[in-house]
Amino acid sequence: MSNHCPHLQKRAFTLIELLIVVAIIGILAAIAVPNFINAQLKAKISRVAAEERSIASGYLMYRLDNNKYPPHIDGDPAQHRFVTTPVAYLSTSVWDIFADPNRKNEWPWECCTVGQYHCEPAYFAFQQNSSDPIRSDRNAAYFVLSYGPDQVFDGESYNSTNGLISAGNIIASVEGEFRDGFPYTKANY
Repeated sequence: MSNHCPHLQKRAFTLIELLIVVAIIGILAAIAVPNFINAQLKAKISRVAAEERSIASGYLMYRLDNNKYPPHIDGDPAQHRFVTTPVAYLSTSVWDIFADPNRKNEWPWECCTVGQYHCEPAYFAFQQNSSDPIRSDRNAAYFVLSYGPDQVFDGESYNSTNGLISAGNIIASVEGEFRDGFPYTKANY
């Protein structure tokens, strides 16, 4: 007579089976995590573009009501105050999700605006007294700019065809065409 009871046998996974399952989970994670990170970055880029359009609309509404853009003072911590009070073209200053609030300023004009979307007159606007005829063109455009995925305020225009995390700032024109990657318009006044 046998002591062997088939219905009392315990079954368990072998070490090889467990290693295969862990390897499969690792492969799936290696495929899924980069896709998730890219999707998250694309969502942030879309959010920045939408926020820049909102800010541009606020600046354009200010211009339509006042026949000029708001004054621009480099490094002003309340640079959006003209479009938030007394008339609320924007309900609040919007903070750039790509900006690192702990980063030290690299440029003097950046002294108080780190973290906010930066708005200023467009290309060549502050070089109007130059003898160069191209640089002396009057420019009525304003642009809104975000640090972009590289988180560096480098003056280049961001283009996702160079890779999602590539150099450049995300720039939106309040009005005007783009020249050399920057918004530009010519005004006669």
